[in-house]
Amino acid sequence: MKDKILTFLGGVVLVAIAMVGIAYLGSYSTQKESARSNQKISNENNTLQKVSENTYTFKTGLDLQDFPQKLIETGTIDLEKYQNLVGNLSVEKGEIVITPDNNQTFLNLFWGLGLAQENQYLVELKALKERGQLENLASVGGWIVAKGSASDHFSKHNILNLTLDQQKKVAEIAATIYRPCCGNSARFADCNHGMAMLGVLSLGVAQGLSDDELYNLALKFNSVWFPDQYNQLADYFLLIEKKKLSEVDPRVALSAKFSSAQGFAQNVARPLATLNLSSNNSNASGCSLQAPVLQPSSGCSLGAPAQRKSASGCSL
Repeated sequence: MKDKILTFLGGVVLVAIAMVGIAYLGSYSTQKESARSNQKISNENNTLQKVSENTYTFKTGLDLQDFPQKLIETGTIDLEKYQNLVGNLSVEKGEIVITPDNNQTFLNLFWGLGLAQENQYLVELKALKERGQLENLASVGGWIVAKGSASDHFSKHNILNLTLDQQKKVAEIAATIYRPCCGNSARFADCNHGMAMLGVLSLGVAQGLSDDELYNLALKFNSVWFPDQYNQLADYFLLIEKKKLSEVDPRVALSAKFSSAQGFAQNVARPLATLNLSSNNSNASGCSLQAPVLQPSSGCSLGAPAQRKSASGCSL
């Protein structure tokens, strides 16, 4: 009975998402906005600072290699479907540098990589697949650019040639990384940001990044995917704990206490509200596969850009 209820609720979520689209993020208060307009992630020393979605750029330390082509070769991306829905799929070879112009494209690519890359340790997702409920998740049901069913590609292709030890490392780190749109860790990737984080971690582990480098990278990606929330988090640490965000261990910033939807509301937004500094709108950002133009938003569906209005809800 419980499984049937979950399946029904999951279906309702996906239908609601497909109908409603994407909501844009509310901005910070006017007096905070002017102070942020020139802040970005430094390209010189990769120090994380406050983020403006129109100005940030950061080097990832990751090499693109050929994983986008392998997504196409395995059928994880049906290029014709992708081009009809989203537009041209074109990224520069070499080191991946995230900019406002390519952020959405890389979010989509890492989403596909996280979905398809084999990992034997994604226990929550594998349990759902065994029960036939994987497609109820926006991260899977929302990936409508695959050849065949998206769930058929889940954890099926060892695109990065990860060993079992490397797969375990990805899963263990993902279990400690949260995002403000959901209450689950990236190991239970129920929205596109969670699945994209699995892709980021998988590529980082494949290329030999240390744990510290992986957590730093994860915080940078979360900060550009959810700029409003992480600007508030920077305010929290600066005003309440008297620390710059760059002085905070990324493991702490990404923990459930500060980066899950519930933790953020209770431990960041609420304390800031007592100082009259919290955002008027803390909706999460960009849970959809979009054309390669940065449009902070929420919801977890695929759709033509003109159809996107507002949505929320990234989990069962």
